[in-house]
Amino acid sequence: MLFGPIVSGITNLATAWIKGKQEKAKLKSQVELSKLEATRKKIETDGDWEKIAQSNAGDSYKDELWTIWMIIIMTLCFIEPMQPVLKEGFRFLREDLPEFLQWGILISISASFGIKGVSSFIGKK
Repeated sequence: MLFGPIVSGITNLATAWIKGKQEKAKLKSQVELSKLEATRKKIETDGDWEKIAQSNAGDSYKDELWTIWMIIIMTLCFIEPMQPVLKEGFRFLREDLPEFLQWGILISISASFGIKGVSSFIGKK
């Protein structure tokens, strides 16, 4: 008769342990599901942003103007009398232009060409 309470105690202990494991597995599954849902929402948001940017770009000449401006700068680099002027201009942009204007130019060019990763450059200067 002594074994009955011992076996019952061991059975209760094993049942509680199994329930704990099941609860832990359930919580882990919920966490994974939450992560997947957050990833899905981020992908949807990014897709929406790209659709909006594309539709807005259809009426804008900003990307064409930036492209023309870049071509002009690259062309001037090959004209020897313009090289000192360009060198001084780039030195000014790099050293003397206020940082907020540097970021404004970078963001403007990036937005024109649909590049979203500007925020990854912030803080790496």
